Amino acid sequence: MLGSDFRCSPRVQSTTYADADDALTARVEQLEKLIEQKDAEAGADTVDMSMRSQVGDATFSTVRWEAIREREKREKAEEEMAELTKQIEAYEETIERLEQTLFELRGEIAAGTHDEPGTRTLQLADNPEARWFAMREEEVGRMKEEINVLRARITEGGSGVATAADGGDGVPRETYENLQREKEELEEVVKQKEKRLLRLKSVFQSKAVEFRDSISSLLGYKLHFEPKHVRLTSVYDRDIDLKFASGGGNQAVMGVGIILSRIFPSFLTFISSLSESAVAPKTRKKSKLKY
Repeated sequence: MLGSDFRCSPRVQSTTYADADDALTARVEQLEKLIEQKDAEAGADTVDMSMRSQVGDATFSTVRWEAIREREKREKAEEEMAELTKQIEAYEETIERLEQTLFELRGEIAAGTHDEPGTRTLQLADNPEARWFAMREEEVGRMKEEINVLRARITEGGSGVATAADGGDGVPRETYENLQREKEELEEVVKQKEKRLLRLKSVFQSKAVEFRDSISSLLGYKLHFEPKHVRLTSVYDRDIDLKFASGGGNQAVMGVGIILSRIFPSFLTFISSLSESAVAPKTRKKSKLKY
């Protein structure tokens, strides 16, 4: 027992010494702070005494009172500054929140989903948007029915379901009806396109006739568009006609009728004589100027 007590006592003593050292260190720090505070107060008293000895008791009390007032003003200004800083932070948060709200409202206005307070937007029940959503809902409903039927067939082991067309198995009734609806819709689209093409064709034909009449009235020739060439016939003489054909290299070839072919050489001779008579006086004048 004595040996065990003797062996345990150093641990207890070390713990006690550590606690005592901590307490002593804390006490020393506290005393050092008190000494610094007293030194500061003593320094202030020394300054006060020196100022009092220089300016007197009355002036010193006045200066001290003014210093206290200035200190209070400074503290009050610091408090006001802190309050203003808090208000500025609150205003900045409000500005950020309002900017976010403004951004969201701009998006709604651009999408056309925002209604201003005090206004009411009226629209027809049968409008393009409503029709589009109705078609979409109908299509989605058909697809859901088809999916449900296919799931039921899978759960039943893939047994065939008779169709409405030929009574065979392998294609669900909903799938067949959906395909029939799609076929009818496509046929309707084709019919609309054919009607549009017929209208365009009729308009083009009327414009072509108008163009031909304008050419004949302005130039005196009628245009005849043939498979490989274009033929021009004179309004005043039907025996005179011109044919224009284009080859593979975009080289135009002109042909003339029977009567025009007879008078065409003399016509060229006449044109050449006119050109020579128009050029000859100029050459003679130039020759005279040379002399």
